[in-house]
Amino acid sequence: MKFLVKINRWYFSLLFITIVLVSIISYFTLRNLIIRDAKEKLTEKEFQIKEQLDSEALIPSFYPFVEVKKVENKQPEPGVFNIVYLNNKLENNEAEPYLEYTSFYAKEGVVYSIKLRQSVLENEDLLLTIILALISILILVFILIYLLNKLITKRIWQHFETNLAEIKDYSFDKPEILHTRETGIEEFDNLNKVLGQLTTRLRDDYLNTKEFAENASHEMQTPLSVMVMNLENILQEQLPETITKKVYVTYQSALKLQKLSKNLLLLTRIENNQYTNLKQVDISKVILEKIENFEPLINLHKIEIKTDLNSSFTVLMDPLIADVLVNNLLSNAINHNTENGTIHISCNRERLLLENTTDQEKLQVEELFKRFKKGKSSVGSNGLGLAIVQSIAKLAGLKITMEQDGKMVKVLLQK
Repeated sequence: MKFLVKINRWYFSLLFITIVLVSIISYFTLRNLIIRDAKEKLTEKEFQIKEQLDSEALIPSFYPFVEVKKVENKQPEPGVFNIVYLNNKLENNEAEPYLEYTSFYAKEGVVYSIKLRQSVLENEDLLLTIILALISILILVFILIYLLNKLITKRIWQHFETNLAEIKDYSFDKPEILHTRETGIEEFDNLNKVLGQLTTRLRDDYLNTKEFAENASHEMQTPLSVMVMNLENILQEQLPETITKKVYVTYQSALKLQKLSKNLLLLTRIENNQYTNLKQVDISKVILEKIENFEPLINLHKIEIKTDLNSSFTVLMDPLIADVLVNNLLSNAINHNTENGTIHISCNRERLLLENTTDQEKLQVEELFKRFKKGKSSVGSNGLGLAIVQSIAKLAGLKITMEQDGKMVKVLLQK
């Protein structure tokens, strides 16, 4: 969830609560004021009625608002207020609420019952009109504040979004350091400063590690080649069997170390995007060429290869790493196959599918793309083959997945 979206959610939640509370408080406050004003008017009217009774013989009456009657056996009492419901003959004889003020007044030994009423419905209508007007004004004010706030925050966050885009696009492979714009906001500028210092340190560490890996892998090739060559020469000599076995074990380890060094150097160059001779490579043709190269190994393991390569699976990539991609896929399918097993390769314009049999019950396929992870122990394997395949696929913009279906392992490359 975006920061501004979260703020707006809080804003509208508080707006709703504020409007509800203000409406309730305003309603009861205005209602009390209107009722108090109505009571004052009724008491003033009572005083006028008493003056009329003192000066006139006629008894004033105007139902339902003024009702004066003579009563017997009643003593004068102070007035009381009540809410009563009376039928309104003009409105389909429906009962309407009235604020009623009742008092008893004595004149020359005669006691009069004075009932003065004022319609509550009219006051309620007036009250609701005022409340609705108040709510409308509040909503308009809040909308105006929201729009102004949105405009201001959008302008403030514009520099932050620009700097965020710069950070997203930044790569340690770029020669220049990360540059962010000044925002004029202390918190954002401090964040940019810390990020700049952090990325500079990380970039220096990355470049040093990259240079070390390249130099180490490259410099190891010459002494390893010399070691392998000398061990090969020693193995051709007539030596005691015990010494020959030890030399052979050393020779195999040297070969493995030489292959590991080459693969690490290759992986480093791929991840550093150093293969830039991009061309449209037909992977299906590369597969057919590689099958011929692997034919002796395929025959040795008695593996049957089936191909369905009628469509071309072309990818924009360097031909050198295309060769490595296919080589590693086929090598993995052969080396981790079963005796008298099968390999089935099919493709179309959008995907390449390679299926091979396996003797392993359950492979941790999600682990096999990690470096130095192997499905099973193999003398010629260093656990980098599929890691290299994944790096090449990522560089070429391909999605690679692997799954096991019983005794079949499926590797899918798709655009």
